[in-house]
Amino acid sequence: MEEMKSKEIARILPLFANIHLKSYGQGNLATSSFRGTSASHTQVLWNGLRINSPMLGQTNFEDLPMDFFDDISISPGNTSTSALSGGLGGSIELNNRAVFKKSSQIDVKQSFGSFFTIKTFGNWQWSNARLFLRLRVFSKQSENDFPFKNNTYTKPYPVERRTDADYKFLALMQEIAYSLSEKNSLHAFFWYQKNERSIPPPICIASLPDNENQHKQSFRSLLRWQHLSTKYKLSLNSAFTHDKMRYSNKISSIDALHRFYTFSENMDFRYYLNTKNRFNISANYTIDKVLSENYSKDISREEWHAQIFSIHDFGNIAVKMKIKQLTANWKKIHWIPDIAFFWEIKEDKVFLDAGIGKNYQLPGLNDMYWYPGGNPDLKAERGDIMDISLKLKKQFSSHSNIVWKNTLFYSHIYDWIVWQPDSVYAYWKAFNIKEVVSQGVESSLDFRFSKNNHSWKSRIQYAFTDSRNIVFSAEEADNYKQLIYVPKHKLSGSLNYAYKDFNLSFLNSFIGKRFTTTDNFRYMPCLLYTSDAADEEDSVDLGGRRI
Repeated sequence: MEEMKSKEIARILPLFANIHLKSYGQGNLATSSFRGTSASHTQVLWNGLRINSPMLGQTNFEDLPMDFFDDISISPGNTSTSALSGGLGGSIELNNRAVFKKSSQIDVKQSFGSFFTIKTFGNWQWSNARLFLRLRVFSKQSENDFPFKNNTYTKPYPVERRTDADYKFLALMQEIAYSLSEKNSLHAFFWYQKNERSIPPPICIASLPDNENQHKQSFRSLLRWQHLSTKYKLSLNSAFTHDKMRYSNKISSIDALHRFYTFSENMDFRYYLNTKNRFNISANYTIDKVLSENYSKDISREEWHAQIFSIHDFGNIAVKMKIKQLTANWKKIHWIPDIAFFWEIKEDKVFLDAGIGKNYQLPGLNDMYWYPGGNPDLKAERGDIMDISLKLKKQFSSHSNIVWKNTLFYSHIYDWIVWQPDSVYAYWKAFNIKEVVSQGVESSLDFRFSKNNHSWKSRIQYAFTDSRNIVFSAEEADNYKQLIYVPKHKLSGSLNYAYKDFNLSFLNSFIGKRFTTTDNFRYMPCLLYTSDAADEEDSVDLGGRRI
């Protein structure tokens, strides 16, 4: 993804994996869905720290600057090696890495767009054999006053300009790493963000100017000690997160403040018995504390996660086994087993892998304690997850190859949490009512060619996802119907050409129709969007410094 660093993470991820990103537009909410699951079923980790909101249980990808991360790992299903349970759909891991070598670098990027949109990214990095320092800064702002046809009127639809959709965003990340010795190192990460968003009213409603606003600040810090040797690796992490969000609505006389604090401790021990057998023991303790004006009291939840994990290599066959234990507020939830195998059928040409396992996910704290509608009696969602993949690789020469991968997946999720109108009260309430089966096919084709400073990369991928509620009830209109906002068909493609420091990219995506009502009567039509970009990087070397 290096050649697309300057683009939005919410628009790039679906081009490299079969993820559906549901976006409400620039500067607004963007959430992810793996294989027909919901936004809260995607677990997002930053250097091992879970950054999903403990209140909502989900992550807004519009708040994640892609330039802030060195590695992005996408793990559908149960393939993540994290000790944390959850992520019934999959996991996305965002990582930073330190390199201990003499270097000094400054990067500045700025872009301008329609509707007074300005984005700026700055990176300063200095390092030697013992110390690594890096500061990254990102800001974006926009009036976001785009024109649109208001189809709530009769034809001909009038062209109006969107108002009260402006936003401002500022983020800073500081990384410090120090090599204590050849085998020991200390790492510190600090990440601060500030967001200001105006929330526009529905296009069919007249409203006061600047009526609805959301202001949010978040601070994340992580300290790590790491020991590396030829036989084992030990990592100890300590993390703290503070998030504050204020929502205001003048017409409704709402001025609500929501805050949460998260403390997390993590231990990961990996032992290499030999080159073919590895064992891993990891444990995590997390406590979330929420102070919200929509909770009847301050809420805390403690979680303990433990995992035993092993990989055994038998030549062309490898087996991966893991078992997890989840405990919440000192109540054991369940043991969570998982097994997978990898078979290299033909050396470096044909590969087969398959996995089967279970997973559990705790309800978000809003689901349990939000007033009105929270349900403290909710059970954890649980799932049975299976997939099998066949990958074919053809090496044409030392300069080019093609990879074709096809995956069949199946997941059966019990006690799916849904908000719906209560039968006694007028407001909506959270219930464990749905039992969902999601199954389908994923296919991707990758081609790479590089020679004499010229590089071509292309990727085409398709996903068919059948995700249905299977609990039968004569009163329910959504029995055996496709889940809302989950497209059955999704096709995307990307083409990138690079010559030295020049990059040219073409990105295209097709999303099939998405139902907006549980009876599948109303739907959003198919969507096709295209993005093209060209950029060139200039650099100047000043005595070992790169600018």
